[in-house]
Amino acid sequence: MRSVRVQIVQPVIPAYRVGLFRQLASHDGLLVRLCASRTCPDTKNLCSVETESSYASLDHPCTGLLGNRFLWQHHLQLDPEMGKGDVLVLCGSIRFLSNIPLIWAAWRRGVGVVWWGHGFSKRRNRVKDMINRVIVRFVAARLLYTDQELEEYKKLGCPSDKLFATNNAIDEIPIQEAIATWQGRRLDDFQEREGLSGHHTLLFCGRRTNSVDLEIVLASMARLKRFGKMTRFVIIGPRDENGALMKRANELGVSEDVRQLGAMFDQQEMAPWFLSASCLVFPGPIGLSLIHAFFYGLPAIVADCKHGPEIAALHHGQNGFFYKDGDEVDLATKLLAIIDDPECRRRLSTNALRTVKEDYSMESMVRRFVSTIEAASRRMLGRS
Repeated sequence: MRSVRVQIVQPVIPAYRVGLFRQLASHDGLLVRLCASRTCPDTKNLCSVETESSYASLDHPCTGLLGNRFLWQHHLQLDPEMGKGDVLVLCGSIRFLSNIPLIWAAWRRGVGVVWWGHGFSKRRNRVKDMINRVIVRFVAARLLYTDQELEEYKKLGCPSDKLFATNNAIDEIPIQEAIATWQGRRLDDFQEREGLSGHHTLLFCGRRTNSVDLEIVLASMARLKRFGKMTRFVIIGPRDENGALMKRANELGVSEDVRQLGAMFDQQEMAPWFLSASCLVFPGPIGLSLIHAFFYGLPAIVADCKHGPEIAALHHGQNGFFYKDGDEVDLATKLLAIIDDPECRRRLSTNALRTVKEDYSMESMVRRFVSTIEAASRRMLGRS
């Protein structure tokens, strides 16, 4: 059986995608080449991890155009050995104008184009829906992040045989390995050493953007403290550069209960904090941080705002809660439901882990990705 050449072009290769690309590159029947930039304008705190993998190239510097409204990755060209039935996987964003010559070259050679990425922008409207329909019309396959997005595309009238979804995942193996090493006395000693014993730990792990309101967590903590509920708030991510967060914590009388750990990427380093927490608190748009927390069996409390497609994994009352965005009282109520009821916490934790094991595993994501590539290849080979 003929191997399919696959060229994947992405903005960057972040740490959470390494497992996916490595498994695709080692898959029988696929010859994978991955092209990306080391960094891209307007992608703060996100860059490619260094990789010595023979299938990956980071020699494609990215330039912003028109105030970063559009982007151009340099030195990109369609693999000269690719032909009919091979597959080009592109980042599903029309901002990357450098994709246009690649698409043109792919069409001329009979290479199938897979448009991979978010199904909808944060500000969805009729014009953008029309653009999405046009994109599906002209590509061999549209690969979305979740089954929920796929169903929405069907409602737009897009042909179902071109629609696929990965159910966006992360590599859970490093998490499972880290959990295995942080058990029993070692974890107890860690909690004692870090001042977590006797407190309920609330965890935030993710990028800190203008859309993430960490101060509302402080306000809810202060409210719980007045009722004798002692919490700790641990923040994994970029530090508070101007000190505004800690100033607000001091005003609310909870500064001693806040820990800013900075950015972390090693699961062995992160694991004891996740395993010591009662829940993940995410006061803003959430993405893969939700899947990350669920693999630790950590329930999530998330604002009811616009989110990334991964929010499809959160089921209110089953593996976490939504709270009314901007409402510190409602957030405090949801926190209390978890920290005051051990049985509720155990139930949410069990369901969180079940959710990702059944629907958001890396094994499942790789299988779905490969199925999309194979379908795109067959579509192109079936053309006269």
